[in-house]
Parts: sequence; C-alpha cells; structure tokens
Amino acid sequence: HTTVKEWRGFRQHKPGQPWRYQPQNAQPDRLLDIDKDKEINSSISESAETGFAQVEAVIDDATLDRAVRTVMEAACFPKDSTRRHTGIVRKWLQAGIPEPVIVQAVADHTAAMHQNREIPQHAGCFDKPVRAAWAQHQISADLPEPAPSPVMQDWEKQARADLMEDHRAWSALMQELGDYGRAKQQWADMAAKRGRPTTELTLEAYLTAYRPQDVAA
Repeated sequence: HTTVKEWRGFRQHKPGQPWRYQPQNAQPDRLLDIDKDKEINSSISESAETGFAQVEAVIDDATLDRAVRTVMEAACFPKDSTRRHTGIVRKWLQAGIPEPVIVQAVADHTAAMHQNREIPQHAGCFDKPVRAAWAQHQISADLPEPAPSPVMQDWEKQARADLMEDHRAWSALMQELGDYGRAKQQWADMAAKRGRPTTELTLEAYLTAYRPQDVAA
C-alpha cells in the first residue's frame, strides 16, 4: 500500500522519496521533481526550517521595468543592455529592497568606480553595495527619528543634477576612448563648454563649487 502525502500541490508518494509538484488533474508525465530539476521556476525556494517550498514575492512587469530603467540610468549603462540586468534587479525587489534604496546605492557605487578609473559592465557588480545599503537602511529605520532636514536649496539641486548628467557624459567618453588619460584631457574641455566650475566628478567638489560664498558649508 502506498501512502501519498500532499501539501499545496506537492506530493510525496513514499517516505524518503523527493517531493514532487503535481497540480490538480496533472498527468504523471508532467510531474516536476523539485530535488532534481534545477530549471524549476525561481520563485520556488526550499525552507531549511520546514523542508517545504516557499513562494517569493512576484514582481509585476511595470514595477520591474521601471526599476531596471532607473538602475541603468544611475549606472550609465547602454540603453540596449536591458536584458543583462533584469535578473539581478528582480532579485533585489523580491528581497523587499525598495527601488529608491537600490538606485541610490547604484549611483553611489558607480561614482566610486569612476574615481577608481573603472566602468561598471553589469548590474551584478552592485549586488553587495545594494544589500549593504538596505541593511543600513533597516538599521536606521529602527533608530529614533532625526530632526527634519533643511529644505535643499536651488544651488544644491543644480549641483546634484549637473553631477549626475556629467557622470553619464564621462562614462560615455570613457567607453568611446577606452583610455583614462585621454578622457581626462578631453573632459577638461567638455566641462568648460558645459560651463562647469570644476572638473572633479565628486559630490563634494560640486557642492563646494556651486555653493554661494555667503552660505556656510
């Protein structure tokens, strides 16, 4: 006599055998062996505590597309490389990391890479920075609420906007020339034509250059 155990569509025909996913009315040849089939839907994962499968958050296409697009903009990725970055962005969203936290971490790490004469090639290089930023965000959320921040002045908004735009232009220049020294020389001319008061692509340098003389640092 065979005892069949069932749980949410999963069946175990004999003790010790692997659990198999069998939707209602499914034919035997349509069974999926969750212990052997590595191509099973990535939304199903094994729980170490219960031994049963858990279903991860399902991210709708509109949310995923928007997040991928903003990540690509922050990292200065080519517009035709969307498919290369979709998987890792989906994993971040499924982990519950908000889009603003993801995008800010990507932008910060991209700026740091540019300072080290590096250009990000794939969103996977942001995995650790994004998860670290999310961990820090959660810690901050448990702390007492700080005093309200002062309203950002127009000059600071302009400095941040110009810096983001210049990061994109610099990344495109580096990809075109492939040589940091030549790019640095050409960037001095480009910055002058753009009316930038500094050629150093850091937030600190831009805030210092854009800050009015009568405003304390």
